[in-house]
Amino acid sequence: MNFDLLPNKSGKREKVTIQIFQLVTLSYLLCHLILRCKGRICRQFLTLCGAYHTCLTNDIILFYSTGEGGLGGVIRNHKGDWVVGFCAKEAHTTPLQAELIALRQGLIMAISNNLVPLDINLDSLEAINMLHAGSSLYNNLIFECRSLMGKLEAAPPAHIFREQNKVADMLSKEGLKCTAFGKPKFLIVPPMYANNAVWNDILGTTFVRGELVFVILLILGNY
Repeated sequence: MNFDLLPNKSGKREKVTIQIFQLVTLSYLLCHLILRCKGRICRQFLTLCGAYHTCLTNDIILFYSTGEGGLGGVIRNHKGDWVVGFCAKEAHTTPLQAELIALRQGLIMAISNNLVPLDINLDSLEAINMLHAGSSLYNNLIFECRSLMGKLEAAPPAHIFREQNKVADMLSKEGLKCTAFGKPKFLIVPPMYANNAVWNDILGTTFVRGELVFVILLILGNY
């Protein structure tokens, strides 16, 4: 557009220039916002339709003699399909501290991949109670986990049995094999050693606990 054709004395030229500048600026900001948040917008839309959510599960394994701990966690979608997982190795940890560190790493991973909304499942009742009631020993970790959960708008963690946590358990065992401490290895596809467990979760395979069978037999007198 040739602005010289517009009269100057009425001030229309300056007004049109400002309006075009504002329009270009607004367009740039809108494009930047869409490119940055398009994944979240899509997931939020699917969430409103009841078609999308992600679930984080964590587990640990600890060597009491050395204090070394293996951490593992996986995030799956509403169908049980693999989204992303991690395994890592930590030094000089206690079981509860390792649980909180694994949870923190899983939450950081979810934020980095913009995976909202997020359900959290843990097989440690002690860790769940600690997140609710607090602990003088691990308050820093607990506060950090709560803060990350707030950013994800995540509900309080739900308790699951260890049979429902086999994938994370395998990842934590693999974490013990890592050579470096505190450097998680991220997995965008299921590793071969966890494939069967992943498919069992997707298919909804059920397991009978050995302790339950023993109790039933004991009640029936057939032990």
